[in-house]
Amino acid sequence: MAKCFQCVRIPLIPDGWNLLSKKLAYCKLSDPPLENRVCPKQYAAGLFDKLSRAFGKSWKRINLFFMILIASGAFVPSVCSLGISPAMEELNFEPGAIKEFQVRIFGESDPFDVKISTTGELTQYISIEKNMLTVPSEGSTFSYTIKMPDELKPGKHRSSMVIEQQAKKSETGAGKSSFGAMAAVGHVLVVRVPYETKYAEAKIDLPDVIEAGQTIDFKVEVNNYGNEDITSAKGTIYIYYINNSEIISVGTDAKEIKKGESAELYAHWTPKGIGPGEYRAKAVVEYDGKKTEDDATFRIGDIFVEIIAFNPKELDDGRINRIEIEVESRWNFEIKNVYASVDILKNNNRKETITTAPISLPPWKSDILTAFWDTTNYDPNEYANGGEYNAKAVLNYEGRNTIKDFKLFLKSPAKIESPAQTESSSPLSTLTIILIIALAILLSICGIYILQNRQDRDF
Repeated sequence: MAKCFQCVRIPLIPDGWNLLSKKLAYCKLSDPPLENRVCPKQYAAGLFDKLSRAFGKSWKRINLFFMILIASGAFVPSVCSLGISPAMEELNFEPGAIKEFQVRIFGESDPFDVKISTTGELTQYISIEKNMLTVPSEGSTFSYTIKMPDELKPGKHRSSMVIEQQAKKSETGAGKSSFGAMAAVGHVLVVRVPYETKYAEAKIDLPDVIEAGQTIDFKVEVNNYGNEDITSAKGTIYIYYINNSEIISVGTDAKEIKKGESAELYAHWTPKGIGPGEYRAKAVVEYDGKKTEDDATFRIGDIFVEIIAFNPKELDDGRINRIEIEVESRWNFEIKNVYASVDILKNNNRKETITTAPISLPPWKSDILTAFWDTTNYDPNEYANGGEYNAKAVLNYEGRNTIKDFKLFLKSPAKIESPAQTESSSPLSTLTIILIIALAILLSICGIYILQNRQDRDF
């Protein structure tokens, strides 16, 4: 039975569910009759019809609700981008001392109001100049004062000045009302109280990315937060692969640190025999029988994926050609969403751009990106003489690119042999061909005759 397609119009769906009402569904016809078949779009339309009938009575209410919700957005004022400077103040504890600080507030909108409040463990010692403030477009400044108590426990103590944008008020028929969300930022105050014994904290500092073969300068800042001098502080830098297996350790110089002061310890290391990737450095500082630690990650080299090969170089005209781009990761982590775009150029003019599907590359592994080049609409005159095209492959990954140029060759159309060549080269003579045709006609007639006799017997 010959297959055919029939166009079936979906009836109008009431109560707002008319998304598919103007679409045409297509059902493929086979042995079962059409009325017993349900195509996917008909099924979806029927489902929508049932839902609309079930919610038909409340549909107008739902529509009204969303209309009110959307319309109310016109009355919501835009929340400005709220900022402060500085974001933090840090000071050492001094019993009974009074310290004053200023904070600047700025935004990106018309003048707006802010409310300023205090939270945290130092709230009772902090007073704010103004709790409500109107900030003009050029910004404004407020002051706060902290009066230190006579004593605090050793360690860090924090409080925050919270600056909240206030929603604008609008006049309505019922009086004043306010709408909208409010932005908020915080200014942090840190008070450090010295420990009664020797106490220090370390912080390692190093570049995020180091070029391969470049010497790495590790800097460790050591702060003496105790109430005694540190006679000698010396650090050791341990370098690890990201999976925590140790590579090497290097030592820093040693320094004396007075109470309330800090010192910087340095170490140097030139990576050898390890490839680009992400690593971890851990600083362990020992001082007068105690120790403190800090760590950080860094990269040697940068994330890189290399284009290894582009195959095939010779492609066929008049068909869809499969192109494989072999790529290899030079990174010790999985790289996700790796894909390539390829510009096809002829005489420096871009003909088209083809793109591959994305893949994920395991660490230090290679894989294949696949693209397809459709040459069915290309002018044969373009590739009649050699068919050379330039291909510019751009590999995309982690916000980076690897670019490589290739040459592609489109094969010329195959030559069709002339009738004279065909006749002379054919092993069959004209008489033989005529006899074969006559035999085929005779066999067909015999077959029809036999089939007719069999049908007559069936009757």
